[in-house]
Amino acid sequence: MCGRFALYSPYPKLSQAWRLSLEARELTPRYNVAPGTWITAVRYPSDDAPLVMDEVWWGFRPHWAKEKSPEPINATVEKVATSNYFRGSFAHHRCLVPADGWY
Repeated sequence: MCGRFALYSPYPKLSQAWRLSLEARELTPRYNVAPGTWITAVRYPSDDAPLVMDEVWWGFRPHWAKEKSPEPINATVEKVATSNYFRGSFAHHRCLVPADGWY
C-alpha cells in the first residue's frame, strides 16, 4: 500500500460490495488519508464473528513489541510471511482497506 489514499465512496455502496447488512452510517469523504490515523477496513473481528466494516488504526505493532516501537504501514511481499514482526498477523489477522485512489 502507498503512503496516502482517498476514500470518498458512500457507505451504502461499500457495504453492498461486500454484502454487509449493516445499519447505515455516514462516512466523511477523505481525500488525503495518512498513516497514523483511523481508517475504514473490512475484517472479521474474531474467528467466529461475521464480516464487519469498522475503524482500525493505520500502523502496525505486534502485541509483543515495545510501546515505542515503530508502526510500519506496509510490508514487503518477500518478507511478510517469514518476518517475526509480521508472520503471525499475516497468517491470521488480515483485512481489506477500501480506497477510491492511492498515491
